[in-house]
Amino acid sequence: MDIAERTEQGVSVVGVGGRVDGSTAAELERRLLAALQSGAPLLVDLSGLGYISSAGLRSFLKAAKQAKAAGVPLALAGLQAQVREVFEVAGFLPLFAVHADVAAGLAALAGAPHAQPGAVSASAPAPEGSHPTLLEEVVLLGIDEESGVPRPTARSVLDLVVAGAALMELALLGRVDSDLETTSVTDATPTGEPLLDGVLAALAASGPGPTADRVSEIAAYGADLREKALDRLVARGILRCQEGRILWIFRDRRYPVVDGRERREVRARLRDLLLGTDIPDARDVVLVCLVDACGLFGAVLNDEEFTKAKPRIAQIRRMDLIGQEVERSIVQIEAAIARSMLPV
Repeated sequence: MDIAERTEQGVSVVGVGGRVDGSTAAELERRLLAALQSGAPLLVDLSGLGYISSAGLRSFLKAAKQAKAAGVPLALAGLQAQVREVFEVAGFLPLFAVHADVAAGLAALAGAPHAQPGAVSASAPAPEGSHPTLLEEVVLLGIDEESGVPRPTARSVLDLVVAGAALMELALLGRVDSDLETTSVTDATPTGEPLLDGVLAALAASGPGPTADRVSEIAAYGADLREKALDRLVARGILRCQEGRILWIFRDRRYPVVDGRERREVRARLRDLLLGTDIPDARDVVLVCLVDACGLFGAVLNDEEFTKAKPRIAQIRRMDLIGQEVERSIVQIEAAIARSMLPV
């Protein structure tokens, strides 16, 4: 990746060339956020960029979120066809003003008001393991508060969702990267999170491959991952495990909520995002994908809110490439189930 910076007509121009992937995305994010700190309008020249992965998209998402919050105009220029396709498939184009070339971008941004310098700052990432994993959050939302029993969802769907949760979390931690075709391990260093490190080792052993195949591979461990997620929630003091028997024969395990704070925080975060207009951060994009795939928005929004939020949910779901593959796999399973129930 090559980055060149200059100021022209009062506009900060950042030229990005080569490839933006898991090994270079962090540096791109740092440079974009640093450029936004001046408060001047920012034009990102992508005419020299030939490849961008999901890690690169997250860098642009972070920059767009910070720019909007600080009131700094941010635009893209010169997208090559293959890069534009990735932005379009991921639903990122509406987040930016997009211009054919730098000249057009400068004409649009020159004279635009400047924001207060220093209004944008890069926030330090949360330490790994400092908060529940995405898998734990989805499993928690899936527990019925009154009965303590997981809400009914087809096991095949749950397996795909937990696989997606593990892959997406590893992507957010910089261990996995993906593009429109392939998912691969970019850093096999263990995360220290037991829920994820077994998945990471399996992916590293498999090597790069189609995202749909990687999702299916991890889905084979779905039941074990869900069980471990429940155990972690119990260990965190969020759930309580209650063992019993039905007719003295069948084991009945329930998970009453002990501490509802974490659940309330997840709900509030999702409601604010879906009923507002803020640009989501990468973690919340992933959570929206997973919650919708499980059909759990009934635990977050009432019927009126859900109807209102549907277009925004659809928009946000497009922003994660792994999430798109999980959705496609679930649609295929649901179609197969529907066909099996047709009269012969």
